[in-house]
Amino acid sequence: MNFIVRSAFISSFIIAGLTAEQIQEQNNQQLNQEKSTTPPPLIAKEVKSKSGFILGVEINMGNTSLSTTTKFPAIFNNTTTENSTFAFDGGLKLGYQHYFGESQALGLKTSAYIGTGNSINQDFKTELVGEPSYYNITSSYLPIKTGIDIDFLWDFFEKGEHILGLTLGVGYRFNYYLSLENSNNFRTYSYSPNETVVSSLRIDDLMLHDFYPQIGLHYYYVHHQFEINYRFGGILSFSSSHQKDIASFLEANEGYLYQTTIKNTNYLSMSYTYRF
Repeated sequence: MNFIVRSAFISSFIIAGLTAEQIQEQNNQQLNQEKSTTPPPLIAKEVKSKSGFILGVEINMGNTSLSTTTKFPAIFNNTTTENSTFAFDGGLKLGYQHYFGESQALGLKTSAYIGTGNSINQDFKTELVGEPSYYNITSSYLPIKTGIDIDFLWDFFEKGEHILGLTLGVGYRFNYYLSLENSNNFRTYSYSPNETVVSSLRIDDLMLHDFYPQIGLHYYYVHHQFEINYRFGGILSFSSSHQKDIASFLEANEGYLYQTTIKNTNYLSMSYTYRF
């Protein structure tokens, strides 16, 4: 009887041990299976900041319109002439841009510019009434420009280190046109070559305040930034219209005037800057 009891006890113990081992093995297999099917934790992609100071160069190409009117009563024909001249200027550009949010897709940029360009020239003649003579007037101006721009930036394409975006903004330019000293600004001619007289008269400087909207594209590669914009010049401009009283020069009475105005038209702007 005791033998039977012992045998039963030992058998139940062995069976229990085997069952525990099987359960443990099943648990291990299930755990390994869960580990193999569980996706790895998501790691947030690091977005590089595009904010910072910028420093570079800017060039602008367009047209400048120069209008000149002579008002010489009695002895001269009143004459108005206007011509459009190709204008080019270049200079330094300094500013700061800031991008918002985690996506770094939208931003604002403010920048300042100072530069100079090619001279603006005009040459025309005014006939004397009833006389075989005329006055030839030459004007030449050197532009000195400075101003600020405020732009909204939208980067709509980004792949690796390459970024392409849209630029929308407004700007202001102060244009100072320095009249160049020229001993032949104002020349008196007779149709007889033997009676030619050359006289000197310096023409006044001009100023132009120009406000404009602009639209363009920008491209970034790492810290290098390239931009091309189209500026709608002449939409809101304030030009100084200088009148020069040249009565004393002509040895005549008052009322002999030489008047010049200047304005800019639409133009193309390109720049390269480095972001710090």
